[in-house]
Amino acid sequence: MPTDPGQPPHPDGTTRDTLVRVFEEQVGRTPEEVAVSHPSGRLTYRQLNTMANLRARQLVQAGVGRQSPVPLVMGRSADVVVTALAVMKAGGFYIPVHLSSPAARLREIVTDVGANIVVTDSAAESRGRDSGVRVFVADGLPAGTPEVPNPSPYGLPGELAYVMYTSGSTGAPKGVAVTHRDILDLVADSAWRTGHERVLVHSAHAFDASTYEMWVPLLTGGRVVVAPPGQLDTAGLRSLVEQHAVTAMFLTTALFSLFAEQDPACFSGMHTVATGGELMPVQAMRGVRTACPDVRVLHVYGPTETTTFATRHRVDEVGDPVPIGQPLDGVRC
Repeated sequence: MPTDPGQPPHPDGTTRDTLVRVFEEQVGRTPEEVAVSHPSGRLTYRQLNTMANLRARQLVQAGVGRQSPVPLVMGRSADVVVTALAVMKAGGFYIPVHLSSPAARLREIVTDVGANIVVTDSAAESRGRDSGVRVFVADGLPAGTPEVPNPSPYGLPGELAYVMYTSGSTGAPKGVAVTHRDILDLVADSAWRTGHERVLVHSAHAFDASTYEMWVPLLTGGRVVVAPPGQLDTAGLRSLVEQHAVTAMFLTTALFSLFAEQDPACFSGMHTVATGGELMPVQAMRGVRTACPDVRVLHVYGPTETTTFATRHRVDEVGDPVPIGQPLDGVRC
């Protein structure tokens, strides 16, 4: 996997550090604020950091080191957040793998990245064993775990944070290498400065929208709200918004259109809804804008190679077609 750790940071200083160091600085500022809400409870920033530190120690003992590849074969849960952080704290980079991926696909990914270990949860342990390499089962650590110091800091902004594999629908699946700098550039975009205090995590962690869902709130003092297992529907969304005061989310164009058809007012109460990925049906956008006039809607676009999004357009008036907008800060199109 090509990396360029020697590349200098941008002049504005937004990417002078790694994701881990930026997160640990946030822990220092807001240790008792809630970082993750999930179906079984909550984790403060201090608790999340401690759990990730402990798991990072376990991964180091299992052989994970600087720029070690670590596939994550896990279901949607708070454990995914803990484990992704832990892998990076141990010095490695994570590779999210769909639970639905065939065993042959998992083995291909493990071989391609040269992984010696995969991380699963207990529900996915048998899937992890399809990899043919050592399996580390990362089941929930107790929130009352005594505080564990941060690992010795190392790593550079240009080193890998994760590798996300394409579907392979247009050829052989390819691993898209994303650095700490890439994620921090996304997080620093001005589009997320307001309204992203509580972001809903409902995407599979092997879908690049999870980058926005996890790291935009966690690196800016916000909260990740992990949706319960299963497919999200409009009733479930309304319940989550009411229960957790969700302020923002991302949906694919297809899901946004489905929700717009079934219940266009289901986004009420949120600050921002981002959607994109395909040609946006104008009627769906009009339906949501009419039903939720106080909700800011962002039409976004970008391949995985651009770290989730490359452009954004705030939809105040619905044109035909709906524009994909202007480049994110620091991006040329």
